Amino acid sequence: MNEDPTLSLLIRKKVFSRLISYTEVNILLRVKNHDADRHCLTLNVQVSIMSSYNNGANDSEFKELGYEPNAIVSCLPIDVELDGRLNSVRSSTTLLTAEICESMLKLTAYNQTIIAIINGGTVRIDDILRETIIQYDIIRTLPFGNRVIALSVPGHLLAQVLTKGTSLKGNGIFIAYTRVETFDGGNTWLLNGTDISKSGLYYDVATTAYIRDFTQLNKSYVITLHNANVTQTKSLMQYLTIKYSPC
Repeated sequence: MNEDPTLSLLIRKKVFSRLISYTEVNILLRVKNHDADRHCLTLNVQVSIMSSYNNGANDSEFKELGYEPNAIVSCLPIDVELDGRLNSVRSSTTLLTAEICESMLKLTAYNQTIIAIINGGTVRIDDILRETIIQYDIIRTLPFGNRVIALSVPGHLLAQVLTKGTSLKGNGIFIAYTRVETFDGGNTWLLNGTDISKSGLYYDVATTAYIRDFTQLNKSYVITLHNANVTQTKSLMQYLTIKYSPC
């Protein structure tokens, strides 16, 4: 019997209004013929679009998202520079990535988090922040809507994540951290002098859902203590305002 295929293409487009606007395109490809059941192939394409002045965004659009782009966040001392250059944040923990980590610890203090980790690729400004910092500087620094979470992680697993993550220099998943130390190139990780891989303890960690989902922290025995309804962007703004007062 000859095939009589019928091809129908259904495209559904949904745009989310938030810091990063997402266009979700669902393409349903449906093929029918006389001899076969209906076959469906669904392709989900998610395209991220960053709203910026360069692309025609205006103050009102940012205000709808809860931002005042020209508002002063803080005034850094002359000797303080927040290094967000791509090569820096993907190869070491800079003062900027350390401050992002510290802001997440402050945000999750209720959960008694004592270590924070992020991936260097979350920082996108590729520049150094100096002196007067406005909200738009932070939006350019952390444009993604990554929300802060608190996890309870066994020490041996956390050490593995840190060792692997800090070895990925030049990669967006390179791990920046605060409150833990290594003196042997990432083989051993110490908290207050104790090797976390041998302590037998669980540690409460501030991080993002992205890190949890795309590293070894996605193990079933890692406990999510809290999903904060606050992005890294807002967290850093709040923290810098406290640490380095506005002008």
